[in-house]
Amino acid sequence: MATSLPFGKARYTGQTRENLRNGYGVYTFSNSFFRYEGEWIDGKMHGHGKFLMKDGSFYEGTFRDGQIYGHGFKFWATTGDKYEGEFSHGEMNGHGIMQFGDGSHYEGYWEDNKREGLGNLTVIDGIQYHGQFHQHKRHGEGNCVYANGDEYDGGWVRDQRHGHGTLKQKDGSVYEGQWNQGVRHGQGEMKHACGVVYVGPWINDRPADEPVALKITTECPIEVHCNDHSISVTVVCVDEDGDVIDNESGRMLTIRAGRQVKQKSSEKLTDLIDTPFGFIVEPYDIRELPILETSSSSVAVPAFGKDSCTSSSANLPEIGVETSSPPPAVVSTVEVVHSTVQSTYTSQVELSAGESSVTAYLDSTTSLLNHATAELETTFLCNLQQVGNVATVNGRATFSRLFIPPLPLPCDMENSHSRQDVIDCVRKGGELSSDDPSKLKFTSSSKESLKQMEPPSPVPSYVRGKGNRNQRKLSSVTSSTSSIKKGESGKLLKKEKDANKHKEINKVEADKYCKTGDYVLLVSDVTNPPFFGSVLKPAFAHIKVLPPPRSRRGTRPKILSASGKGNPQAPSRMELYEK
Repeated sequence: MATSLPFGKARYTGQTRENLRNGYGVYTFSNSFFRYEGEWIDGKMHGHGKFLMKDGSFYEGTFRDGQIYGHGFKFWATTGDKYEGEFSHGEMNGHGIMQFGDGSHYEGYWEDNKREGLGNLTVIDGIQYHGQFHQHKRHGEGNCVYANGDEYDGGWVRDQRHGHGTLKQKDGSVYEGQWNQGVRHGQGEMKHACGVVYVGPWINDRPADEPVALKITTECPIEVHCNDHSISVTVVCVDEDGDVIDNESGRMLTIRAGRQVKQKSSEKLTDLIDTPFGFIVEPYDIRELPILETSSSSVAVPAFGKDSCTSSSANLPEIGVETSSPPPAVVSTVEVVHSTVQSTYTSQVELSAGESSVTAYLDSTTSLLNHATAELETTFLCNLQQVGNVATVNGRATFSRLFIPPLPLPCDMENSHSRQDVIDCVRKGGELSSDDPSKLKFTSSSKESLKQMEPPSPVPSYVRGKGNRNQRKLSSVTSSTSSIKKGESGKLLKKEKDANKHKEINKVEADKYCKTGDYVLLVSDVTNPPFFGSVLKPAFAHIKVLPPPRSRRGTRPKILSASGKGNPQAPSRMELYEK
C-alpha cells in the first residue's frame, strides 16, 4: 500500500505496514540535500537502495538496518572519484576498487575509508606500487615502479623506503642494501651503470668511503734506458686523508704521456700540461708492447737494441720497470742466422781457410744479421699497440708493458715501408703468420729462408778443392805480398771508413729510440658516466729516460771443428803454406 507520510520537514512516499515504512519507498530527509530511494523493513533502509545528494554524489548498493553495508557503488561528484566494493557501517571496508578523478587507480583492501593491507596503486604520474598499505600509506613489503623506469623492491615505512631493499635504475645501476627514511643508509652494494661496484657503508644516500684522487704508488722518478725498457705503474684511489679506498672497483682509468719542454719553446706550443714536478710537458705518444706467440706461452715483448740479445735475464728489475729480455721472434731469428752461419762455415771451410777469409765471411754474415735485426725493429715499432683503459680492482689498477717510442713511428711516415715489405725484405721467401698484426708467429721454414740470404762464399775454390800444392803456395804468397803493399795508406783509409760508418750507425741508432730526458705519465679518471657525479683528481709519474748503457765487447762466434768438438783457431796463412 503506497502512502505519503509527513515526518516533520521529512517526507516519505512508498509502501508501509502497520504505519511503518516497509517495501519500496522514497524518503526525503529533513535536510533536503539527502534523499533515499529503495527498500525498507520495519521503518529502516534495508536491502537494495540508492542514496542521493543534491550535488550529484550518490551511493547505490545494499543497506542493512538503516546503514550502508555490503557491496555497493559510490560516486563523488566534486572529485570524480568512483568506488566499487565492500562497505561496512557506511565506510569503505574490505576489498574494493577506487578510480580517482585524476586518473589514479587503486585496487585492494580498505579499512574505514583508508587503504589497508595488500593492494595495487597506480598514480597518474606513472608510479605503480604493489604491496602492503597501512593507514592509507605504503607500509611493509612492496614493489614500486617509477615513471622514470626505476624499480624498488623492499621495505616501506609511512610511504618511504625503509629497511632492506633493492633499487634497479633505468640506466642499469643496481643498489641492494639498507634504507632509512627514503635514502640509502647503512650497509649496501651498488653496481653502477658506469661499471663501478661499491660495497660498504652508506650515509645520506652516498657512499661513506668515497675516493677523491688518484695516486701512483710506484717510486718516482722511474729511470729507464731509451733502447730497452718496459714500464709498469700501479695506481690507487685515495680519500682526502690519502687512505686507499679498497671497497670500490670498476673505475675506468686512462694514461697519457708528456715530454718536458723548455720555457721559451712552451710559449709557442698549445695543449701543454702542468705537472707537480716543476716543469711543463707537451703531449707525447705512449704505447703498449705487443704480445708475441711462442710455443710455450704468450709473453710481452720489450724493446730491443744492440745489447738486447746479450742482456742477462737474471738481472733484477728496477723499481717500476719490468724485467727486460729480447723478443722471442728476434731471438729465434738470431739463433737461426747464427746456426746457418756456423753450419755453412763448418761444412765449407773445414778448417782450411785463411784468417782473412774467415774474417770476411763473418763480416758478411754479421752485416746480414744486422740488416735482419733492423728490419725486425721496424716491424716491432709498427706493431706497438695503443694503450687501452684499465679498470680498477679494489681501488687499484696497473698499467704494464708501457713503452715510450721514437716519434714519428716508421709506420706513420709517408714513405715508410709497409709491414709486408719489411717481412719480404727480412724473410726473402720465408713465411710469416700475420693474421693478427699485434702478434708475430715465425714458422719453421725461417731457417731455410735465411739460408737463401747467405752471401757468396768468400773461401777460395783452391782451399775447398784438391788443387796443386804449388798453386796453393803461390796463391798464399801473392795474397801476403798484396797485403804488405797496401801499407799505411790502407790502414788510414780503413780508419776513415770505420769512423764514417760509426757516425752513420749512431745517427740511425738515435732515430730508433725516444730522446733522453724527462717525461711524465698522467693517469686520469674517465669513468662515464661519473660515479655519483665525481671525477677523481689525476695522478702523475716522473720518468727519466737515460742513454743506452755501455755494452760489453762482444766475442766472435766459436768455430767448431768438423767433428763438432773443440774450438780450434783458424789456421794462419803460414800454416797453410807449410802444409
